[in-house]
Amino acid sequence: MSERVMRSGSTRRDLLKLAGAAALGAAGAAAIGARPVRAAGSGATVDQFFPPIHLQNGHLAPGQEVVIGPFPTPGQVFDSTFYRGIIGNLTASNWKGHGWMSIRPNGTGFDPVLGAINLHFGGKFVAWSNFFICQFGFGQVGQMSDGKFILHNGPAPADYLIDLHGLLGPDQ
Repeated sequence: MSERVMRSGSTRRDLLKLAGAAALGAAGAAAIGARPVRAAGSGATVDQFFPPIHLQNGHLAPGQEVVIGPFPTPGQVFDSTFYRGIIGNLTASNWKGHGWMSIRPNGTGFDPVLGAINLHFGGKFVAWSNFFICQFGFGQVGQMSDGKFILHNGPAPADYLIDLHGLLGPDQ
């Protein structure tokens, strides 16, 4: 075993290296014509709900789908069509065999090869859940979205529960 003393703090040489790197970065940005930018909007791009809000529950047969939305946003005059997407939690329970559930934007078809599987379930658990983020489908003129998403159930019948944690605002 060897003991080695580690120095702490910065030396003048370290500071000069950092300053040189910053100068090279600024010169490179100027050379390619980069313009300074600011973050878009107010920064409040996610409306969060604490505690989460129960959105919907039900039962799905194998291969069955349900369109969820548009839905009112608690404590606001807006509904889900004023937002781009949802941040939520999907829970499966009372399943009969191994299965999965998938969430996707409204207006899109389920792709069994490339489609995202948001929740796998099976075995002797009472329930299984997973966090998800999903864009809503496209809306009409004047709407941010249609405020809807689709829950697709895989090969085993199961109950589902969706909780709303937040909505993706217009600055996303």
